[in-house]
Amino acid sequence: MAAKLPTLCLQRIFEELRPLDLTTSYSYLFSCTLVNRYWSDIAIKILWRHPFERQWWSEPATKLLDIYISHFPKEDRKLFINDESITKYEPPPSHDYVSYLRSLKTENLSYATTNWLRNKPTISTDFKVIYETFCRFFIRYARNLELLEYETSSKINIFELSGATSSLLKLKSLVVIDQDYPTRSFITASKVSKNVQTLDITINNHIPRLDLAASVRINDLMKLVSSQKSLKDFILKNEHPKCGECGTRDQSGVLDFRIVFESLIDHALTLSRVELGWVDFHGEFPFLQLAECKNLRELLLDRCQNFGNQDYNDIDSTSFGQLFKLSIKLTPFPSSILCKILTNAGKSLKSLHLDQRSLLSSSKILKNTIQICTLNNPNLLKLSAYIYTSEISNLPNFFSICQKLKSFEIWDINTSPDNDFQSIFQLNSLSVTDVESILPIMSTTFPPHLVEFEVNMNWKFSEIALAEFIRKIRTRIDFLGFRYCNCFTESHFEVLVEHLKYPLKTLDISKRGDNRVGDISWDLIRKSRRIINRVLK
Repeated sequence: MAAKLPTLCLQRIFEELRPLDLTTSYSYLFSCTLVNRYWSDIAIKILWRHPFERQWWSEPATKLLDIYISHFPKEDRKLFINDESITKYEPPPSHDYVSYLRSLKTENLSYATTNWLRNKPTISTDFKVIYETFCRFFIRYARNLELLEYETSSKINIFELSGATSSLLKLKSLVVIDQDYPTRSFITASKVSKNVQTLDITINNHIPRLDLAASVRINDLMKLVSSQKSLKDFILKNEHPKCGECGTRDQSGVLDFRIVFESLIDHALTLSRVELGWVDFHGEFPFLQLAECKNLRELLLDRCQNFGNQDYNDIDSTSFGQLFKLSIKLTPFPSSILCKILTNAGKSLKSLHLDQRSLLSSSKILKNTIQICTLNNPNLLKLSAYIYTSEISNLPNFFSICQKLKSFEIWDINTSPDNDFQSIFQLNSLSVTDVESILPIMSTTFPPHLVEFEVNMNWKFSEIALAEFIRKIRTRIDFLGFRYCNCFTESHFEVLVEHLKYPLKTLDISKRGDNRVGDISWDLIRKSRRIINRVLK
């Protein structure tokens, strides 16, 4: 019966057998190739879409590249004439493997080439020549590429190779790691690949931002962004080098991307995800451009700076109305902008991560995160935030409103981002918060689907308060965390075990510092394994 299924039907079934992580086993698909020729032909086309995700180490790389070499034209095969192991693939295999290729990552190809050469002692040709030959081959004959991850450190401009206008025309995802080499890959890419949906750019900059080369590069990047017809995901990271002595970033390598951000307006209808890392906005955060993106679903900022002091009160109330996920990490995001985004996102917002610690200017930190989310974002599924201790009193009301919440994680705003020992010292000596009365009230309002409850603050509560807290929980918690809570003792642990209605997968009571009152014996933990599967202490 299975042999009579239409090709498209079998293909859809086999697609489901692919692992979500391309580096894991393809054993189910391999089994399909052994059923009959009909199944084999379909499965092989899927198996050979992403071979360099998992076959770039020693022996697999050798076999993989040997098979590809068997497809080489005669003039390129002269490089390998001394290698007898390749002759066993003559005549060329019955499958046109290179035509099945969907993704090409030049870094993985480089590793595979290195490992291939180690196993070919008879080959005297230089690595660079071999690697460039492979690059030219894939770009010329792999006509169905959808993803290209390209490092300019190879000094090869992939987009100028023969066949690039055909093989890279259908690219959906382009990842470029730019290493300061003058290949001008951005401008050539803008002329070849105009249907990119995911554009991921990392600039490891070593050129001063006022240098002419830096200016040309930024202008080329702007043209690449503007040239796309349906850009959905835009990721930009400016990983300028750290100073060896103090560990801070070398500010001479901070580039000015303002003209790049201006080009985002060209994708106001299609852009759904923006991720920016280590970016200096030079006083002009692209809030207006982002506000015009009516279908923006995800906004992620990591270690960005210099937002400026513009007034955005006139922003349309429908801006950010489709925002699903917001993540701000170690970034002095202006509280006025953050408040505006949370208000406009409203019921659409499902995931919120706010990591704005006290090392940042206090004027930039939102001081009433819990209250604003309670008023505007009732459909939150996940919250991870650094908050002030004064906000703890708002938690019962927050839980009673956000009844769809599944994961809850809060941190003390005074936690140091650099050193766990420093953060423990701060929490032990400065941030003790008495939650004796509010802890039992909190659990009565827990959402029905809450599975993760993690507190990373120095809360103080008795065994009685903990017992009431546990007894009143109506949901099945998988992860319970009281990190940094010095008060948590063996007595607290025994109370927890006694009153838990459902087994816990993980209990995290680590980072309690040197001032904790006693500790919990491993014997007691082992005896409680039936109730608490894993204890982190």
